[in-house]
Amino acid sequence: MGIKFCKMRIKFCKFCSTANSPAAMYCIHCGTLIGSRTNLAHTGSIQAAMLGAHHTHPNHVLLYYRNTIHLLIVMTCRMICFDLEGPLSPQDNAYEVMALTGNGDRVFEVLSRYDDILALEERPGYEPGDTLALAVPFLLLHGIGEDNVRRVSEHARIVGGAGEMIAQLRESGWQVRIISTSYRQHAHNIASRIGVPPEDVACTQLDLEALHGSLNESGMKVIDSAEKDILDNLYPNMEDDSLLKDRLDRFFYEELPGAGYGDVFEKVRVVGGSRKVEAMMHFMNAGGVSTRNSACVGDSITDWRMLQHVRDGGGLAVVFNGNAYAVPHANAALGTVDMRFLDMFTINFVDSGLDGVRRFAELWENSLTLQDISETQSVSDISRNFVSQDFKDDFSRIPDEYLTENLRTLLVSGEAEMVPCYHWVMGAGEERIKDVVSAHKIFRSAVRGRAAKLG
Repeated sequence: MGIKFCKMRIKFCKFCSTANSPAAMYCIHCGTLIGSRTNLAHTGSIQAAMLGAHHTHPNHVLLYYRNTIHLLIVMTCRMICFDLEGPLSPQDNAYEVMALTGNGDRVFEVLSRYDDILALEERPGYEPGDTLALAVPFLLLHGIGEDNVRRVSEHARIVGGAGEMIAQLRESGWQVRIISTSYRQHAHNIASRIGVPPEDVACTQLDLEALHGSLNESGMKVIDSAEKDILDNLYPNMEDDSLLKDRLDRFFYEELPGAGYGDVFEKVRVVGGSRKVEAMMHFMNAGGVSTRNSACVGDSITDWRMLQHVRDGGGLAVVFNGNAYAVPHANAALGTVDMRFLDMFTINFVDSGLDGVRRFAELWENSLTLQDISETQSVSDISRNFVSQDFKDDFSRIPDEYLTENLRTLLVSGEAEMVPCYHWVMGAGEERIKDVVSAHKIFRSAVRGRAAKLG
């Protein structure tokens, strides 16, 4: 029997891999199992011969196996780590849980500002996002339990296109992980709704029932007094950093430990700042992924170390609707109300690395420039300002190099309410960073609502 080509019966790659087994390699057309990357390296294991790279794609390889020529796609192990609150769900869960206590949302806003102050001064032992530890004494004061956290989480929305984007990434061979400051009850709920299992989530463990037992009457009085002071004196003077810092330092570092509560940061270990980097490295080591083949998506002060780590390691660090704390530490910036537009960054990263991402972002910026933006404009008016005059009235004319057909359809159909903006921010100057932050502020407010103002 002579050499023959396999029949083209399937149109997708059935390459798979897990942390504990070698990657199986199938023919992209007929699905025949050829072997693993391990035994392909040993010609004695299977009778196979590489015939060279396929002419249409550098990752496509023709392989002669059992008298038939098959087409394989050789894929690099890749991982993408998402922050949760912002990129995947608009809700700031702790903020909304605190709001159950009456004026708790105001208390949380003060604590969030205090968090920013401590994070920016890089106080030893403090990590961005430790707000979720600072909030716990006030939850205990008002008898908030884990069921309250779960019930608030049940009302959380999913960012447009997030579930579809994660499914698409997985189909393309990406390992998907979530790394979040969120309390476990919220993080696992959102993750399950978008198809991410609990073992692929790193988040803040919270056991309010156990913590209730650590608070005595003296501690309750100290917390109650601090809460009144926050509402009466600190909230009306939110811009007075010195006032906030002096009063809250005294409460968290002196009064609360002295009342028997102990170290507030040992009670609840929040997964934020450098702890996000630790969680990411754990996932990457377990998945056999290098930093240069990884990506991360974040939006706030709790993510800047993760973004910076991936950026400096040669990976794709995407700031999504980011604030001033996050944008300077990324290499790519995406402003959008629909996560599916992330696809253009990941496609270009896989095909051409960071150079491809940079070329795409600069192409988009040069032709679809951001014109004058006023915060008083309507969402639809703002949306049109992100598109050049050539096709602002006809999205179907947006060229293929700017958007895939599926993404262009989102705009043409009106399913995506706002045109996205893409920027390359690595090495950007201060003024350019300010411009990107201003653009992202519009998207951030559209997606996150009142939680957008938090650090």
